[in-house]
Amino acid sequence: MKKIFKKFVENQLKFLVSHLLKNNKPLIIGITGSAGKTTTKELVYEVLNKSKKFHNKVSKSEGNLNTEVGLPISVLGFKNQPDNLQWPFLLLIAYFRVFISQLNPIKNKKILVLEFAADKPGDIEYLTSFIKPTISIITIIGPAHLVNYNSIEDIAKEKSKLIESLPSDGLAILNKNDYFSNKIVKQTKANVKFFDSKTIDESKEIALIVADYFEISKKEVENTISNFKPLKHRLNLLRSGKINIIDDSYNANPVSMQLAINTLSKYAREIRAKRKIAVLGDMLELGKDSKLYHQEIGELAGNKVDILIGVGELSKYYKPKINFTNLHDAEIYLKNEIVDGDIILFKGSRRIGLDKLVNKILVK
Repeated sequence: MKKIFKKFVENQLKFLVSHLLKNNKPLIIGITGSAGKTTTKELVYEVLNKSKKFHNKVSKSEGNLNTEVGLPISVLGFKNQPDNLQWPFLLLIAYFRVFISQLNPIKNKKILVLEFAADKPGDIEYLTSFIKPTISIITIIGPAHLVNYNSIEDIAKEKSKLIESLPSDGLAILNKNDYFSNKIVKQTKANVKFFDSKTIDESKEIALIVADYFEISKKEVENTISNFKPLKHRLNLLRSGKINIIDDSYNANPVSMQLAINTLSKYAREIRAKRKIAVLGDMLELGKDSKLYHQEIGELAGNKVDILIGVGELSKYYKPKINFTNLHDAEIYLKNEIVDGDIILFKGSRRIGLDKLVNKILVK
């Protein structure tokens, strides 16, 4: 029964979104990747929406509404996915929004900046069957949601659908350091631009490429970028007394872990931190090679930080100085361990709850 209801909902959303996009014809920018896609989406949106050329003419997908159900309801102007009993009301409201001009959620919008998830095989192929981008961006491809895939190659195959869906006059923006980019570029006749992921600010590079496509002045772009604030729990640099904290606790996979650890080293050099401390939680949904991925991240962190602390059942494979299975014990240890001048990275999958630990340390 649940499957039948879900299929009914998906069909209704597909019909409504297809009709809405056909009548309004906005240019769609699609973004996917194993790390950095939400930050990239937010920055690209800010750069476009704050430009003189497109001010108030740009819309974006909200939060993590990026799935086969979440992305369509975001295009329809909703900010949250409803509970089961709320679906009939959402669909009724959606019909009103699509067929009553005054309620149109993308009326006067020239550009939609949308995040496409690839949580399982078929997700992006399905979404691009009726939400077709003119610009497609892949931040990086790596082991994320591997529990639903047989290999990273299968993840790459799914994410590449975002590039395959482009028209010949479209634009693909790819990571020149990604192993899969050379294969993906052969799957499109669209123009291709590359960014360098070895720089910490790759989302800024992507935003500059997009701005250049729309002929937005570099001065406007740089002003927006300099004032851009990252989303909560995504590489936020915070300060508590004389202690610096990098809060990247929103989620984690091996690719984003590596980026966060490199960012810790970069910030530590810039502020001349006394010690680098990494508090790393479990990386979940990595499938059969989960232990190996934890060991590899532990080796990387062990070579770059002064103190490595694990939180969670799997974090013991990082080979940390000390491992905790609950946040309370980790909090007590950290409050006794950290001293003025330290910089501390918090990074782990969302279910580990390291954001709660960040809040505790901030009020130390």
